[in-house]
Amino acid sequence: CIRENKKPHVAAVILARGGSKGLLGDNNFDGIAVKPLLLGTLEPAIACGPKVQVFDRSDEHATDEAFSVAAINEFLAIHKEVDIVGLIQCTSPFIEASLFVKACNLITSDQYDSVFAAIRKLKLSVCSNGEDFILPCNYLRKDRNTKKNMIGKLVKEGMFYFGK
Repeated sequence: CIRENKKPHVAAVILARGGSKGLLGDNNFDGIAVKPLLLGTLEPAIACGPKVQVFDRSDEHATDEAFSVAAINEFLAIHKEVDIVGLIQCTSPFIEASLFVKACNLITSDQYDSVFAAIRKLKLSVCSNGEDFILPCNYLRKDRNTKKNMIGKLVKEGMFYFGK
């Protein structure tokens, strides 16, 4: 979908509407820096490219039940110039601009069709056998596995998603 011989048009979208019920406590402040969540997300995004434009999404796509992908599709239907879109979650106020720069570099490299944030989890986990008890999933008691010996599992973090 990228135009021939042109730099791709990358747009970052932050879906913000205020009053999110998915966060506990006073969800307009992060509690440490007493900074609105939106500002904590906007600042690193602006550091990557200072152009900011507000897109007023429809009421249909700004409800508690609305899916983020529907709002992104609405945005893309209006902004046909966009080749790559990055959804940045407003609930990630501690994200650093360097992560956005790295994501933009990866997604515009023509090696990837999507880039997202992930973290490595080092957890000893258990699985249900479908009965009344659980079993170890990723460790054996006789081997005495510890977290420092584990490779871990990559888990989607949810801070941002970039896609073509």
